[in-house]
Amino acid sequence: RSQLSEDSKETLLNIIGALVETILGSTSAGRRHSVFDSQASLVDSIIAHYDGVKGLSKRTLDGKFAAGRRNLAKAKK
Repeated sequence: RSQLSEDSKETLLNIIGALVETILGSTSAGRRHSVFDSQASLVDSIIAHYDGVKGLSKRTLDGKFAAGRRNLAKAKK
């Protein structure tokens, strides 16, 4: 099993963060991009659709989404 480089990890976290922010975001006119109004509702939907899939538990998704959003915010500064 190969390990990801630090650059690859950072890239993946930025991708995760950008996807979550986009899904939960709105247009400049205030129109929401999706039906999800929170990270919790997004996580619940993923779990409902992919129950039992390795890596898609509530705890893992919450952690990865939060890490992705933090990493993206840091990268944007």
